[in-house]
Amino acid sequence: SIIIRTKDRPHLLVNAVESVVTQTYANLEIVVVNDGGQNVVDVLEAVSGDIPINHIRHEKCMGRAAAANSGLNAAEGKYLNFLDDDDVFYPDHVACLVKHLEMTHDKVAYSNVLNVFFEGPPETPGSRRKEDLVFNFDFDPDRLLFENYIPLMSVLFSREILEVVSPFSEDLSSDFQVAVFFLN
Repeated sequence: SIIIRTKDRPHLLVNAVESVVTQTYANLEIVVVNDGGQNVVDVLEAVSGDIPINHIRHEKCMGRAAAANSGLNAAEGKYLNFLDDDDVFYPDHVACLVKHLEMTHDKVAYSNVLNVFFEGPPETPGSRRKEDLVFNFDFDPDRLLFENYIPLMSVLFSREILEVVSPFSEDLSSDFQVAVFFLN
């Protein structure tokens, strides 16, 4: 299950959903949580392809952590991954992480992240101006206590994790909570 949080950025949501549709791993569902933003049903219908989409719409903005919790509650997959509307996956992102989890029997895996800077507006970017490989570190629990170097969208985890961790605290930033998630 890929959980996509969105709010008032349908032009970016298109890119995020398309990056899920083009995954080489075939057994996917998309859970889109619209956190009080404009209606995106038409956008989702236009780009979802054959992948089922569960669309949840908060009537008012409840925040990123609440949107994450809504997505987790609705997701049905064995493995879960977050992707915000302004991010995209490489086509093999899910397949690589699932393969690792299945081979190692670990419950959590993550990838590095490539920041790409384009010329032009996000909805119609022009040429690539700059690329930075970031957060490319092996797991280090001590480092994680002081620096959240694992972006939420890079983490794929087994549903079993939800049995031992609390939901996202809606009083804290959900990005901060990734460290807590890994250290439990």
